[in-house]
Amino acid sequence: NTNNTNNNNSTNNKPNYTELQQMWALALPQLVKAARIEPRLELTNAMLHGIGECVETLAFPLTREQMDMVSDTVLMFLKQMYDRIQERNKIRNDPDFDERDAEVIEEENEMEYEHLGYIAHLLRQVFQKSGDAFLDIYNAKLANVFMNMLNPQRDIHEQVAGFSVLDDVVMFGGPRAAKQYLGQLLKLSFAHVAHADDDMRRAAFYGLGVCAEAGGSEFEQFAQRALGVLVQSVNAKGAREGDQEEVTDNAISSIVRIISKHQNVAPLDKMLTMVLNWMPVSKDEIEAHYVHKWLVQLIQSGHSAVMGNNNANLPVIVGFFSDVLNTDLIDDDTSKAMIAATHALQQKYGSEFQAAYQKLNQAQQQNLQTAINNSSNNNNNN
Repeated sequence: NTNNTNNNNSTNNKPNYTELQQMWALALPQLVKAARIEPRLELTNAMLHGIGECVETLAFPLTREQMDMVSDTVLMFLKQMYDRIQERNKIRNDPDFDERDAEVIEEENEMEYEHLGYIAHLLRQVFQKSGDAFLDIYNAKLANVFMNMLNPQRDIHEQVAGFSVLDDVVMFGGPRAAKQYLGQLLKLSFAHVAHADDDMRRAAFYGLGVCAEAGGSEFEQFAQRALGVLVQSVNAKGAREGDQEEVTDNAISSIVRIISKHQNVAPLDKMLTMVLNWMPVSKDEIEAHYVHKWLVQLIQSGHSAVMGNNNANLPVIVGFFSDVLNTDLIDDDTSKAMIAATHALQQKYGSEFQAAYQKLNQAQQQNLQTAINNSSNNNNNN
């Protein structure tokens, strides 16, 4: 009887995707309708964020009808945004227009461009979930709008949004998207790696990593050039200060994408020590998760380049682990893998590991020990 009960519970705990799909089919139109009629932009943004969060948690892609619904809503919002901006700018021709009016217009336009950011992020989530299936709809309804945003004469916020969407189309849109847009993204990314705007540089650095991921052998002729500009940016003065740090995180992530996908032209043994010494990636959590997971997997694999000459990288690795364990910079799976790797290094290198541990500051030692102890307690409870 106990076994039967357990089996029944196991079956009942499995998600019923048909029911979830039916619930989502009922919920999405209502969410979209509420967003469309909401007059306050900040609440519309919150609704767009909520729709995106729902899309992200789905275990299945959107249907054609649902993708059309999202695309049509995005088009409507973009038209309304541009209409509002145009109406505001007409005020500049008023004879009584003054400095205070200019400040109000700038503040209201800033809200519009924040709105544009939410729209771009929603499209990212739809592409992540539906991939190639969304490409034809995007091409038919949205591509021209976002491509026009890349015009250098447009406001910088529009350029950033257009760039970010192009990054996401190539990253998540599948082989057809790569074939259609890779050349354009590569050219755009190289052209903007020294742009004065932080967000444009971030999009350019991320774009080079996207091209490395999606470009296959076609990217290899550009790999060394890309590595050159990315490494230069990471090593530049002030690269890990203030707002620059998130930009730098994207550069590091793209370097990792290049050396992980194109080792024949970007050998690990020439790059890995440098990458380890840049750790951790700390401001962009999405890229931090990607980079840190890749490094831990590489360390666990026992790759010959990991430890460096005379195990010189061991203290760097121990320091890296102590910095990111018990933080949001790694997910649960990476945390477990990192603790397992810590035990393995401790066993294999003994006194060398202990010497590396002793070089940590008190907070790092405590963090590393706490993570190990918590892991041991969890294993004992299980």
